[in-house]
Amino acid sequence: MNSPENDLQLLCDNLAEAGSFYESSLIQMPTRLSIDDNEHSIDATFDFERAYCDIRSSIIHQFYELIHTIYQYDLGMISFDLLGKRMLSMMAKRFSTISSKINDIQQSCFDGDTQTLWCLSFNRFLCDIIASVIERIVRNLPLDKTTWQDRLNEMSWRDGFTEQMFIRFRHIIDFVCTRLHSKKTTKKNINIDEELAILQYLASSLITIPPSIPRMFFQKLQQTVVKLVVSPNENEDRPVHESDALLPVQIHGEIDATYHQLPLRTVKQVFVEVLTSQEMNKKTKTKVSTLDQITDDDSYREAKASLFSAGSSLSKITDNENDHYENVILNEELKDNRFHAGFILHLGTVTHYNIHVRVSFEDNNGQRWTNVAEKTICIKLNNRRQNRSAVATRPSLQQIRSTGATN
Repeated sequence: MNSPENDLQLLCDNLAEAGSFYESSLIQMPTRLSIDDNEHSIDATFDFERAYCDIRSSIIHQFYELIHTIYQYDLGMISFDLLGKRMLSMMAKRFSTISSKINDIQQSCFDGDTQTLWCLSFNRFLCDIIASVIERIVRNLPLDKTTWQDRLNEMSWRDGFTEQMFIRFRHIIDFVCTRLHSKKTTKKNINIDEELAILQYLASSLITIPPSIPRMFFQKLQQTVVKLVVSPNENEDRPVHESDALLPVQIHGEIDATYHQLPLRTVKQVFVEVLTSQEMNKKTKTKVSTLDQITDDDSYREAKASLFSAGSSLSKITDNENDHYENVILNEELKDNRFHAGFILHLGTVTHYNIHVRVSFEDNNGQRWTNVAEKTICIKLNNRRQNRSAVATRPSLQQIRSTGATN
């Protein structure tokens, strides 16, 4: 028969193996494909079935490791101060990491149906609440019952969450939060015993409430969602533009129509977020202030345009109050799944400009899906001083608006 010391060493080895199991079981989410990337490459395929199985297996594994650790403490094989606190902290970190990975999966399946999204939210809820209770015991962090009840209420309207499950979850949250806040004794060891018993009750209760199988379990999600093009073209070897000029920047996007072939949610709105940053000219050591030049190093604007179908009319751009640019939209007919936006960039005299365009979606349920597609281009300025004739013939903002309206 193994001695308690050998059992303790075996437990530590198992926990170490659990860490490697966790790292290997959670897949790395592939990066978004640009318009020029190969859509048929192996790395471009996101397998939801595999990702969901890995998430569930990791959660179940960590729950049983937690229950086993508390059981070892009850047998007197683990000292809470010497080893138990460290092991619990490690598990809380793993649960938090799994929760973060679930969020990555949610962002990768923007067109998921309601039940699928609820299953992901349910698993993330399990990880978050168990990690918070562990942090409350180990680090004495606050545990707000109202916060967790609000999160539970947010999930209650989703498909697959029965009234019986809701009532049971609400009872568990109320019991755990109330008992952990109560101070029935001043003796430290008794408090730890009671808190670990509450933690064991929470883990044992949550692990016996499995979520329903998500509707997308046997579906493959397409990875290329948006094809995004920004003009001027970023492949023109850093094109040179005259300083102190007005540069029209055009943004063209197309939603991959393949998502219509799946019984998934639809895209309601498209958000085009533009970030412009300045690079100091190497030949000029100081920045010169000129009329109408941008003073902020980073200026954001968000152009909110509706996604139009064939035969729809012009969309609108919402301007921010502190916008330094004159925003215009290309006056052209929007067809199918294409969206267009644009603005006027006033080029300074001593800087280059990096323009970063980022697209996100809002679905028909009001869910916002960020970082769907992005592109960056660089505008290189010509530092040669312009003659008066060139300045005199520079097109006005009204002229550019008129030109954009006729394209």
